[in-house]
Amino acid sequence: MADTLVPPPAIWVGREEELDRLRQARRQAQAAGRPVVLSAVHGMGGAGKTALARALAAEVAADYPDGRIEVDLFGFTPGHEPRDPGEVLGELLAQVGFDPADIPAHPQAKVGLWRSWLASRRVLLILDNARDAAQVQPLLPGVGAAGGCLVVVTSRNQLTELDAAARIRVDTLPPQDAAALLVEAAGRSRAEIRATGEELAELARLCGYLPLALRPVGALLARLSAAELIEVMRAADHPLHYLDEADRAARTAFTVSYQALSPALREVLGACAWHPGPDFDAGSLAALTAKPRPLAAVRLAELLQRNMLIGLPHGRYTFHDLFLGYARHHTGYSADDPGVRQARHRLYQHLTATTDTAISTLTTKSTNHTGNAFATPTQARTWLSAATGELTTAAYTALTDHWSQAPTLAHHVARWLRLDDRYEQAAGLYTALHTTAQTTGDQRGQANALQGLGITARLQNEYGRAADYHHQALQIYQDIDDRLGQANAHLGLALLAEGQGQPQSAAQAYQSAATLYTEIGFTEQANQCSTAYQRIKRKA
Repeated sequence: MADTLVPPPAIWVGREEELDRLRQARRQAQAAGRPVVLSAVHGMGGAGKTALARALAAEVAADYPDGRIEVDLFGFTPGHEPRDPGEVLGELLAQVGFDPADIPAHPQAKVGLWRSWLASRRVLLILDNARDAAQVQPLLPGVGAAGGCLVVVTSRNQLTELDAAARIRVDTLPPQDAAALLVEAAGRSRAEIRATGEELAELARLCGYLPLALRPVGALLARLSAAELIEVMRAADHPLHYLDEADRAARTAFTVSYQALSPALREVLGACAWHPGPDFDAGSLAALTAKPRPLAAVRLAELLQRNMLIGLPHGRYTFHDLFLGYARHHTGYSADDPGVRQARHRLYQHLTATTDTAISTLTTKSTNHTGNAFATPTQARTWLSAATGELTTAAYTALTDHWSQAPTLAHHVARWLRLDDRYEQAAGLYTALHTTAQTTGDQRGQANALQGLGITARLQNEYGRAADYHHQALQIYQDIDDRLGQANAHLGLALLAEGQGQPQSAAQAYQSAATLYTEIGFTEQANQCSTAYQRIKRKA
């Protein structure tokens, strides 16, 4: 009997959910009388796919007395080309006892002989590290393999072409399991390791919860404190930069996956790496690449199938924390590169327009949104909520990149943050706007930012601070003779005074705002302020 199985790793933490899914798929296939259980285990490099396959094999090996075989297909092995399935078939036939002289030379004849041998036997086969479905198909048992073989395929790609009884994604470890793996890899008891629970959690986070990094970093815990490792990892451009073994493993895992991509997908992955983060959707990628949105959506889905990106709800994607740095390295990323700057400016323009449209859809009473990107307020809110991280980060980087329309984007995003009750985030963005305007000598920009800070403070019931901000804004607007700004500042003071139960001050501010709005032709706003003034006077 051929038996080339490799035992699972001695240190095994977590993965019970994934292992249970494999067990269940095997039981269901047996109950249904299916001869082959084909389980495609996929995930990014270093997540533990092979270890999972070996763990299942160790449990069920006794049920497959005719052969237990593991084959490394070199699909993503540094320095090796993916193995030719015909060559692999020759080796498999030799392992199970065929004389070399009896093994046919023609690939299809080898397939026939292999499937004929499997047809009456119970064999467990692990096809590890597959590049694609075409590499795997010739190695699978035939439809008539009534003996009941079990095949487990692992790959960094999803191998959607394979008819799998179970398709299991092996992702990063949950935080608690990742911290436990650090302790196990240290080879010491929890009491012997110089680390608090919080430090272990932070160390696991810096490792991206990826076993490939957790194991070598955990080994360092045998002699170093968690605090020392955390300090070194935080000081680097990317967390593993100064940890040679972990960095080499992570870099290699990314490199071989990157090199397996087509030129078109490499180009798209590079554009994803230009994005300021933390996540993005097809609309943003279309802006970065200047390509149609449907094509961008297809490319993102293809990168997800190859586990080069992580899929998020609402059609959004992100990089694994450890791999963004490597992606930027491989694609020659430089923030000062003219191509990168132009791409980001297109992104900022897209986000500015889309955010403006979404907020308008969300806040206007009209039910006619024909031609709008968002058919309903619910759709607008869903997009804004999902994109909040991207919008906030882009607003800050647009200011840093000195994009000419950055204040407009930042004000749109800050308004959304206010609408979503994220007042601290809104205040932080307004503060950044104020600082930028001070640096460039933009008085109107300073006043607009102060006005936003005033509104945000009022919504947080911080009335003293709100009044200070509005008065500062009003003074600047008066200095530069900006009557619209003055009207808006008076309106802010009116709302503030009314909220504090100061009707006389509120009425005076409403009247000042109404006068200014009338002078500059803002009739609707003037009427609203006049109505508020009359309402307060009637109550008085």
